[in-house]
Amino acid sequence: MARAKNLISAALTAENITKTKTHIGEIETELPFLIALPAEEKRRMNAMGQKSVEYVNLALTGAESFPQYLLPSFKKDEFKKDVTLIRDLQGIRTSVASLLEKLDDTIYGASVDAMQAANEVYDYLKTAGEKDAAVKALVSEMRKRYDHKDKKPADPNKPADPKKPADPKKPDTPKKPGTGGDPDIHLPEE
Repeated sequence: MARAKNLISAALTAENITKTKTHIGEIETELPFLIALPAEEKRRMNAMGQKSVEYVNLALTGAESFPQYLLPSFKKDEFKKDVTLIRDLQGIRTSVASLLEKLDDTIYGASVDAMQAANEVYDYLKTAGEKDAAVKALVSEMRKRYDHKDKKPADPNKPADPKKPADPKKPDTPKKPGTGGDPDIHLPEE
């Protein structure tokens, strides 16, 4: 069995890891105002999305051009500060998102390489296991990765689950291309 091309060949030293984590800590120190909102709280809020950027910018222009029509309690300077912060953080976020995507792809590539190597070792050891009991025991443990429990036969009297596709070979939602169906690692969806 010919092994496919190695996608990544790299190693991190303890010093690399420490320096990287230190730099990440320095970034967080430079941005001490960053917050983490619970998902439930975010769902209850009305936040600016891509479609609202122009609306918010026009509102800021209106607040700056016609302050006489705003209530005295309206904090125009805070509004402008928020809009500027959004713009500035978006630039930083783009760089961080690009880095995160590279980290995810590198982890994925290394996991592909590791699975290919593991499958190759498994194939070699299967043959050796015919002559060596210790190898045979290891191969038996490795085989569990691919063992699938038999499913119970469907009850013909039970109505079909509307959430499940009629044909399991044709799911209602397409799989992400290149995932191979049953990946060992799960990366964030795009």
